[in-house]
Amino acid sequence: MLKRNILLYGEGGSGKSASIATIFKLLDKNPEIKIRFLATEANALDGLEEGLSRHKIELKKGQLHYMVCRPTYNPKYTSANVVRDFKQNFLDLSEGDALKVKIGAGDRSKHSEFVAILEGLAVFKGVDFVTGEVDNLGDYLQWDTNTILVVDSMTACVDYLVSTVKGSRSATTQKDYGDVQSNFMSKIIIPLTEQCQCSVIMLGHPTIGEDQTVKQPKSDEDKVTKLYPKTFGQALNNVIVSKFSEVIYSYVDHNDRFYWAGKKSGVATSPRKLPREDKLDPDFSKYPIFGVTAGG
Repeated sequence: MLKRNILLYGEGGSGKSASIATIFKLLDKNPEIKIRFLATEANALDGLEEGLSRHKIELKKGQLHYMVCRPTYNPKYTSANVVRDFKQNFLDLSEGDALKVKIGAGDRSKHSEFVAILEGLAVFKGVDFVTGEVDNLGDYLQWDTNTILVVDSMTACVDYLVSTVKGSRSATTQKDYGDVQSNFMSKIIIPLTEQCQCSVIMLGHPTIGEDQTVKQPKSDEDKVTKLYPKTFGQALNNVIVSKFSEVIYSYVDHNDRFYWAGKKSGVATSPRKLPREDKLDPDFSKYPIFGVTAGG
């Protein structure tokens, strides 16, 4: 298959994870297709399973592996700890003092979720969806072009990185924005889109930002806004979009019908193999994104 970098974003419940199942409709054209699903959100696997059921996909051993990288339960961290941390690091501080809270190495080490994602990608120990066995699939940078890595989600990757950068400090400094944005690009986006051979599908959520493709008026009230994939701050909005060969918006209409948009007013999209249209069927097998379609 051709390597593709795809960013599929939309609100929670818009069918993003479920649509991943439609890739398996291409198995008749390429029986070597494998999906490795990195889940960082609680309902990610539920959506994928719902999609497999809806499309009547029957998998064989080795075709789908998943790994979950989420914050682990810490029995020593109680609700009282939450209250204490909030009071000490935010509520009892002035705005200026909140920005001056120093972060030590030990403090940052408590927030290990982002590191867990990097470690999971370096040594992907995936659960086979069919057998339930854990297989060491190695470094994603070494996977072949018949492999598709799905990361669910971009939003969680950014949130975990923010937590690592800020530690227990509640206030956000300008330096935090730079640290998060540079590390997100160098540790996640660039390796995924430029350094690995496998195709990548990153799922994400939307946020409203200033439309960076038009000249903005001086008045804040007249600013032209647009939906972008959510990261951290607005500096990366167009940069992120430019790194993916397909940027697709996923949504549900008022009749509870699921759609993709390759083009939609007020929404950042960047289709190449996907039609530049709205109300598209959310099915990877219907478009030549990976070089083939289920129909030909």
